[in-house]
Amino acid sequence: MKDRIIGGIMVAIGGFFVIVAIMATVGRPGTEKKIKEAAWVTDGKVDPANEGKNVILVVKNLQDFEGSYDEDFGLHFPYLGVVRYAERLEEVAYGKYKWNRQYETDKFPNQKNIFGKLKGTDYEISGDLLVSVGRLVNVHGNDLDGQELKAYLKENPSWQAEEWGSLRSNSESRFYITDTDTSFFENYGEDEETSANGIKRYKQHVGGSRVYYKYRDFSDCKNVAIIGKQKGNKLVRDDSVDTIPAFENVKSKEELIKNDRLYLIGGIVVFAGLGCGSLIFFGIRKIKNAV
Repeated sequence: MKDRIIGGIMVAIGGFFVIVAIMATVGRPGTEKKIKEAAWVTDGKVDPANEGKNVILVVKNLQDFEGSYDEDFGLHFPYLGVVRYAERLEEVAYGKYKWNRQYETDKFPNQKNIFGKLKGTDYEISGDLLVSVGRLVNVHGNDLDGQELKAYLKENPSWQAEEWGSLRSNSESRFYITDTDTSFFENYGEDEETSANGIKRYKQHVGGSRVYYKYRDFSDCKNVAIIGKQKGNKLVRDDSVDTIPAFENVKSKEELIKNDRLYLIGGIVVFAGLGCGSLIFFGIRKIKNAV
């Protein structure tokens, strides 16, 4: 009985890989074809002949740009791209309080990708075309214009700004803007014993928000090849092209296609690994139940 269960698991895993392989080849209709047909643009010029078509814009100088601006907080950043992260203190169970991430669809303050403007090209590049490139690095208070920050805090006295790092996890400090107190920045009730006083104090801050930023470091990018659809002088994302919208350090369209295939294979491996792990887990449970 045990051997039959193990054999069944192996067949299921094999079948799973076959299904994933079929999904990989059939589930991206025309993506590689569209990449091959896209114009390869290296001079940054907008060609009217490419209107409504996909183009691959190669940008070699990522250090020539207008910095990004968070209009919600009135802050300029000396970086091409930043990500605003937001978290809210929530009571996840009685006596347990946790800072949970807020995403784009959540109410303000929420997560947001913010981009400035690349110079050296006639294209106005949609920010969502650059979310796959660059290395994310923490923003600190000295990266910002102090006068802008003071102006925001003066107009919004319930908010404050402070550098903070977790002593418990020995994490790197970050610059935060918050409408609560950094004394309550650690999660509560997970690793330590709770007290009536501690619960009462944390409960008063439930719903409090904190915001921090990370900037996109492009120092390792010799160039970026951006795939998008040309609309006037704008380059926007084409959802029918099922791949990441930008690739770092590629010299040709052939190299980009090769990297796209590697990206696809990586996704398949992760997806298949999760699926196989689930099959093995449930298979082991069946074996234990059968013994």
